Amino acid sequence: MRFIKIKYGFAYIVILLTLITFLISFNFIPTGFEHRTIIESKSPQSATVTETKRIFFMKTHKCASSTVQNILMRFGHMENLDFLLPNMNNYIGNPIHFNTSMISNNYSTEDGKFDMFVHHTRYSQEIKSVMRPGTIYVTILREPTALFQSLYSFYHFDKKYKCNLTQFISDRLSNKSSANQINVTVTN
Repeated sequence: MRFIKIKYGFAYIVILLTLITFLISFNFIPTGFEHRTIIESKSPQSATVTETKRIFFMKTHKCASSTVQNILMRFGHMENLDFLLPNMNNYIGNPIHFNTSMISNNYSTEDGKFDMFVHHTRYSQEIKSVMRPGTIYVTILREPTALFQSLYSFYHFDKKYKCNLTQFISDRLSNKSSANQINVTVTN
């Protein structure tokens, strides 16, 4: 019985701490902290920092992009920015490249322009036509070997190909003709 009481007591503490974190994250509980940016530079000239609120973030699979997306969405929400949102799920323009016809009328703005675009998409020049002036364009790159290892595990290719990644690469390198016959379809 004592274990059950401790277990439930711990659950209450976890729920309480989660609720407090949520309330602080959305500024429902003031913390007294100010936002400051500190730039250290070895240059004799002073550094200039310009805050921007217009961001196109090219999400990249398995590169911590969901974490960055979450941070940007919270920031945009707090700043009351206009987001280009998908009709459903987390994709705007996949597998085809983005075009303006993909923008839902439900989420359109008066001027047809947006401050934030932070969902998965396939880049095209048309993106520039829907972003407001001064937008910065950002993505994340990951070291290719670590990225491939992560993708292989995440999409359970070990089950599909019935071998681990090391064996998969070894088999493909030893039989170069089979390397051209690998067909992989990845969907989320």
